[in-house]
Amino acid sequence: MRVRNEILPRMEKEIGPGISKALARTSRILREDADALDLIAGDLFESLADPTQIPIELIAGVPSAVRKRVIKRAIEAMGAPTLTAEQILEVDALVGAWKGQGPVALAGGITARRDSGRLTLSE
Repeated sequence: MRVRNEILPRMEKEIGPGISKALARTSRILREDADALDLIAGDLFESLADPTQIPIELIAGVPSAVRKRVIKRAIEAMGAPTLTAEQILEVDALVGAWKGQGPVALAGGITARRDSGRLTLSE
């Protein structure tokens, strides 16, 4: 309620009338974009023969927003309780910014590593 009663009126005053509607429009557009990315990532995830052994060549070329969603979904499918954005970025770096880094330890005793051209997830 504070946002609606205090912050938005202040923004309308400081930035100009219509900011609330502009923010609402932007929010709808971003939600639609996120839904589309989720759908694309879901299709890619479902196409994986084994989500614990993801071929680097398969996901390296997709947009990072899709790749991170696939990675997150694969890790969650293994039962990881909670993932931070930082953890997802660390695992994504094994694919998109490979510099020989070692394994990434995740919640639930899950480890992600790059091995023989695959992103390998193990317990």
